[in-house]
Amino acid sequence: MKKKYKKVDPWNFAIETLLLPPVYAINKAVEIVLEFAIENIFPNSLGGRFIKSENVVKKNFKLKILKCLIPIAISFDLNERNLKIACHIIGSPWIKDNLIKTENELRKNIIETHVSEFKKKLIKYIEPLSDEDIYYLTFSLKNEDYSDHIHTKSLEEFLKEELRAKYIEHLIKIIEYQHKDANYLVKIKIPKRIIKPEDDWETQKVYSNTSLYLSSLYSSIISTNNLSKEFDDLTKSLFEDSDTIYKAAVDANYVNDKSLYGGPYHRLFDDSHSLGKMWGKIKEAKPDDSKIEEIIAWVNEAAKDVQTTMGLPVVSMNKETFDKMADFLSPVGVSKTDLYDLMTYNFQEVLSVAFLGITTMLPSIKKDKKKLRALKGVLLASGTFGNPLALIFLLITLVHSIIKGDVEQFKKDLTSKEALIGFTISAIIKYTIDFLGTKAVMTIMAILLGLVVVLYFVRHKRDKKIDLKKFRIECVKELENLKEMSKNLLEKENIKPLPKI
Repeated sequence: MKKKYKKVDPWNFAIETLLLPPVYAINKAVEIVLEFAIENIFPNSLGGRFIKSENVVKKNFKLKILKCLIPIAISFDLNERNLKIACHIIGSPWIKDNLIKTENELRKNIIETHVSEFKKKLIKYIEPLSDEDIYYLTFSLKNEDYSDHIHTKSLEEFLKEELRAKYIEHLIKIIEYQHKDANYLVKIKIPKRIIKPEDDWETQKVYSNTSLYLSSLYSSIISTNNLSKEFDDLTKSLFEDSDTIYKAAVDANYVNDKSLYGGPYHRLFDDSHSLGKMWGKIKEAKPDDSKIEEIIAWVNEAAKDVQTTMGLPVVSMNKETFDKMADFLSPVGVSKTDLYDLMTYNFQEVLSVAFLGITTMLPSIKKDKKKLRALKGVLLASGTFGNPLALIFLLITLVHSIIKGDVEQFKKDLTSKEALIGFTISAIIKYTIDFLGTKAVMTIMAILLGLVVVLYFVRHKRDKKIDLKKFRIECVKELENLKEMSKNLLEKENIKPLPKI
């Protein structure tokens, strides 16, 4: 019998789990920064125009579909909706619940269709495009093998010289060239490459699931009262706190009038600690410093403050406004500490949203709608429990949905069963840790981890002798301790059982 799953090397998997997230994050960050710099600093360069055209094509589903059909893509990078449209354009059948067979059938139909018929089908959808769309689509299909140097033209020159007809003619040349090349491959009997989706790779499945669970667990832990402070202590000394003229400028309001701005919440009220206000104070600190010195000082001051438990405010506000908000919310159980936490963020909350954000960008996660919905539920829980960056992240995704016209889908995702599960699990983890305490939670995790290790040795290392009876006795003993601990906590909090109906 053929094995369903590939064997996963635990050591390789451990290395991948530790190294891939930061490498992926760094690569993605560098890619985004470079693209932004080239597109905005050198917009008229060949690279700048190419990046611009790529971004336009990605945002326009019509152009994205045509970009896959014109070069006869080896792997169609299209979602289900767009792939259905592509099949409709070519007249290829839609095979339900099997995207790979659908893609292969689509590719086969394109190759077997006569080039004149294939051109007619595509021109029917190219002709209605706007001039700008024609320009960006053509530019994104740049290939030296059939280029006639029209890519030296900027959009302004294209519009001024009325080059639409010439560019459509160029697109027709690309279609002919690609179709001829594809038929050549069929004649010499080179098999079509079938791209196996990452979801079918067991290592990828385990990796994407692990990323999802770890980022969600970390976000839930950061929302707790006790463990979050422990994590804050681990990173509170990353950036050295030293007295400088810039620090004095940022803290000047607080130092001058502690009665007005005093107390642990002063960063929210002193009109100096939000990122924008802090930049203004640093710019005014020294009249003769350079822009680079100001930027370094701004980053350094922000980093020193954000690594503390109190963190930095999203925006500054008046103390009177804060007090009124606290008085209004106190009857429903929202304390001043909770309100301050919602108005501010620290390093752990930045990391939490960064991990969740990176997880949403992993290719295997992006293709799984259920996991994406669960992550939105976790983000909503994180924001509800005091991380404003999670709410800002959700707001950005909402704005993106508005631009794309997918607001209804955003609402459905946020109210879906998967999002509710993600929110509920996060809430359970938070309140379990807050109620039982760190020791009890660590004990539970140790028992579960021990169980996994024992099961691994029992199933895969039969030469190892495991005393299951002794292990069971130890587990029962620890569970009895947990039971007694929970009982004491219930009595201490005076929590009564629900009455029997």
